[in-house]
Amino acid sequence: MAEVFTEEGIVVEKRGDLAEIAIMDKGNCKTCAAKPFCKTNEDGVYSNLTVYDRLGSKPGDEVIIEVKGSDLLKAVMMVYGLPLFLFIFTIGTLIYFYSGDSNKEIIAFFSAILVLAVYYTIIKIAGVKGNVKKENLPKTVKIKRSFQSINH
Repeated sequence: MAEVFTEEGIVVEKRGDLAEIAIMDKGNCKTCAAKPFCKTNEDGVYSNLTVYDRLGSKPGDEVIIEVKGSDLLKAVMMVYGLPLFLFIFTIGTLIYFYSGDSNKEIIAFFSAILVLAVYYTIIKIAGVKGNVKKENLPKTVKIKRSFQSINH
């Protein structure tokens, strides 16, 4: 069976069968070794996450969501792995081709930065278009505590 990660959050917005979930600070976050890398905002929210809501939750509901480990790995590779490869590959390639130039390291470094800027711009544009399949989104699996809609 595939690895699955679960998180708890509060539904802050509904758009059809998609929900915007605020992932909240848990008690065990205070002792986590990764705490310096994931900070909360002033409301104790780590981030907002768009999920596929199969349960018909309403804004204000406390829900449990699950993310497949393979989907999480794909996202991590797109955000960190591929850019690292592009950065190192660009530097290595340009240092090889500019081997006689005294500024080869500077040229290679700034060219690699430019490649990363183009890569992240493409990722940002693709993300704004929202072409993500619903089956690849995190899913609500349980309404932990249901509240009346906060819109009423």
